[in-house]
Formats: sequence, C-alpha cells, structure tokens
Amino acid sequence: MKQCRRCLAEKPESEFFAARGNRDGLQTWCKACKKEHWLAWYAEHKDAYMARCAEWARRNPEKCRAMKRRYYRAHPEQGRKECAKFRLRHPEYIRRKKQEWAKAHPESGQAKLLRRRARIAGAEINDLTPWMVKRLPALFRNKCAYCGRELKLEVDHVVPVRKGGNHTLGNVAPACRRCNVRKSDKPAPEFWWKRASRI
Repeated sequence: MKQCRRCLAEKPESEFFAARGNRDGLQTWCKACKKEHWLAWYAEHKDAYMARCAEWARRNPEKCRAMKRRYYRAHPEQGRKECAKFRLRHPEYIRRKKQEWAKAHPESGQAKLLRRRARIAGAEINDLTPWMVKRLPALFRNKCAYCGRELKLEVDHVVPVRKGGNHTLGNVAPACRRCNVRKSDKPAPEFWWKRASRI
C-alpha cells in the first residue's frame, strides 16, 4: 500500500505510475489524481498543446505514422470510429483520394467490379484478385485470346458466370473490346466455332 500525497488516500501500488528516480520506483500521486491534474491542465492550455503536437507531427511524420499504426492495432474498434468520423468531416478529400487511387490502379477497380458482378450472379468460386487481373494479359503475350490482336484488353469469362461459370483464374481470358462484345454470354467454344465459320 502507498499513500497518495495529493488526495492522502491509501491505495495499492498498482494505482501509481512507475518513477525510476523515486526510492520505491513509484510516483507520489496516484493515477486518479494524475489524470485529474492532467485534464485540468489540458483544458487551460489546449490550444498551445495542440499546436505543439502538430508541430512535432510535421517534423516527425514517420514516427507519427508509426505511433498511429501501433495505436490502431491495439484499439481496432476506436480506429474504425475515428476513420468513420474523418470520412464524414472530409467527404471531398475522400472522394478525391478514391479517384486518384482508381486512376493509379485501374486493374483493382476492374477486379472489384467483376467480383461484385460474379457475387450477384451467384458464382460458386469468386477468387480472382487484382494481382491476377493485372497479370492475366501477360499469360497470353498481351494479345486477345480470340483474335490474337494487340489491343486494349478486358477480362472475359470463358464460361459465362450467368451460365454457371466461376470467377477464377482458370475461367478467364483477356479479350479485346470487339471480341468481348461479340462473344457476349456465349461459351468460348461456341464463339470460336461461329467466328471460324465466318472466316
């Protein structure tokens, strides 16, 4: 037990913060008194304290980010609440950042749209990732799987999702816009046969 010098109450040692310089290794004020004192000081010096914190964060951006990451890992629920508040306060900033990210990562936006469509269509397997979408053309030497031309490519389902196909790497192929539109929801073998009969 230890007596707090501020409230003079006898409290367990666990109710005191550590202090290496003191003989018993504990601070003289209990945690409750320290908190009360800190809140009173903060209310009186809030603006100066916030300005000092902002200046420190500006000078030490990496340390600030690391501290935030550690805090949000330890308090995930609080982190989600803070993120939700930030999105409500800054909708224009969030919208601009989303647009910038979508322009920088077009394959991720396409993959997200395809996964949503596959989910709505009821695909049993829905595991095509943005990484797979980005590297799919390279598997076909950056050429359309149907006509062999080097054009801007889209992801096409060999067996359409509407007809029981899965949204997975084994059921997709890169296709140019023209072939993708002409194929529509036909299975690939049927499209190839019709295309060959026209040649």
